[in-house]
Amino acid sequence: MTETEVKPENVLMYRGWEYGRSIQSAAQIFNSSVTTKSTLDPENAIDAYIDANKARLRVMEEMYRTIENMRKSGMKDIEIRRALKKNGVGDVGSLMRGRFVPLAPASTVKKRVRANGNKLPMSEINELRREFKKIKLGAQPEPEPVSEDLETRTFAPQPTEQSAAALPSSTVPAQAGAAPAPQSAPAPSSQPQDAAGVLPLLGSGLDALKNLQIFQRTQ
Repeated sequence: MTETEVKPENVLMYRGWEYGRSIQSAAQIFNSSVTTKSTLDPENAIDAYIDANKARLRVMEEMYRTIENMRKSGMKDIEIRRALKKNGVGDVGSLMRGRFVPLAPASTVKKRVRANGNKLPMSEINELRREFKKIKLGAQPEPEPVSEDLETRTFAPQPTEQSAAALPSSTVPAQAGAAPAPQSAPAPSSQPQDAAGVLPLLGSGLDALKNLQIFQRTQ
């Protein structure tokens, strides 16, 4: 490996390209799901929004670790910020401060949803978005090393156990009927996890929003 290849600027150039591609992939999880020409189930739209943010969190966590490594190497914040902007990285200010920026549904996506005769549950999505904004980057341990094959490396919505605890789960079954609750799922009366700064919502879709609303009414 040559000296040029290990310069911090070159690391950020590659990471910036990878970051942009992965952020787009995370958004596509939501966009593809809600722009269906068939009838859109509001609960499915909420599930897709949660999944997209799980993927987005993984991407932003990885970029934040890169920023922290650049700081440890002696690179100044102004240099890091300049390099990130030069390579098209969005939300640079929030990344530098370790703040998670949740997905905001694009206006073009909203138009496509309306064109298909559907409607997004924006009040619920906005409520979730406010909760997601409380997540701090760097709170989750670095995941185990994975294959470095860049062609097969993806940021699909498969969060680490710690990341999943910080986000509303779209995979935990709703607490209804006689079905037993999963052993790892907290009780509906659980308090928010202070370390993550985010209310852990049970269930999926509209059930998650109901739990959030119940919590807020008790505060």
